[in-house]
Amino acid sequence: AAVEKGIISMSAGLEAARSDQSLKNLLKGEAASLLPSPVEVIAFSDEEGLRFQSTFLGSQAVTGTLVGSGLLEARDSQGDSLMEVLQGEGLAQSPSDVMRSRLKASSVQGYVEVHMEQGPVLEALSKPLGVVTAIAGQSRLSVTMKGTQGHAGTIPMPLRRDPLAGAAEAIHQIETTCNGGPRGAGHPPFEGDGSLVCTVGSLTVWPGASNVVPGAVNFTIDIRSQHDDVAAVPCDVEIAEQLAAAAAAATPGATPSDVPRLVSGAGHDAMAMADITKMGMLFAEKQSVHRTLPALRRDKHPTLAVGEQRELP
Repeated sequence: AAVEKGIISMSAGLEAARSDQSLKNLLKGEAASLLPSPVEVIAFSDEEGLRFQSTFLGSQAVTGTLVGSGLLEARDSQGDSLMEVLQGEGLAQSPSDVMRSRLKASSVQGYVEVHMEQGPVLEALSKPLGVVTAIAGQSRLSVTMKGTQGHAGTIPMPLRRDPLAGAAEAIHQIETTCNGGPRGAGHPPFEGDGSLVCTVGSLTVWPGASNVVPGAVNFTIDIRSQHDDVAAVPCDVEIAEQLAAAAAAATPGATPSDVPRLVSGAGHDAMAMADITKMGMLFAEKQSVHRTLPALRRDKHPTLAVGEQRELP
């Protein structure tokens, strides 16, 4: 999935830059440009942050927050620190070397990220593109419930204190609450409007034997919403509208109002870039991306739809 996301993102950026250069060549440089300001196409590394258990390592280096966050001392499963790995690869010998990757906020006019939608919304709506309005805030909880461990055959049901049964009730209530109530009527099933999403992704039972009433249970809760206490990162409104106009221009018969607006429930490098500039995001429907990838891999000069571009204020 990471390879697919990277290919489509970089192809879109390179095509925008190439189209701009083609226009200049066509008009022989007579003050013609789709992109009137200098443009950089950049590929960030390690958005997922699996090796060092921290996201956005590449984009944090560019924004200048990597050094101050202490992540250079983070260690992987082999015990190697990020700084040691950078030194070993000849990429940086000191934190000051890492800081040389930093872009000053005053030098950046804006940031746009094209990303494959990781959810099913655009596919369900039969829309090829969607504009992101915000990246959801996220909270993670770890819950431990304790009961009384005992033999499965000797403890009557009314006398049991089974934490797994309690966890099951709690998980059901989490699902019910996040789905808008008993019938899921609290929010629409589509349109990424920042609706609450909650996931119990890990469940551990002690001692975990088939003939033992558990003594304790631990489970995790992942909570995401545009209105989370952990502040969501909003996309710039004007950039979003320009992206909607570009998406509409690339879709026959569409208008900007036809382009879906989505809240991203997953984190992206755009969150880090928001520390130094205004940003926007465009989602591409994932099945369309999968159909496009073979051509992108074969063609050294893929043609992608490029819509209207205007200078950011």
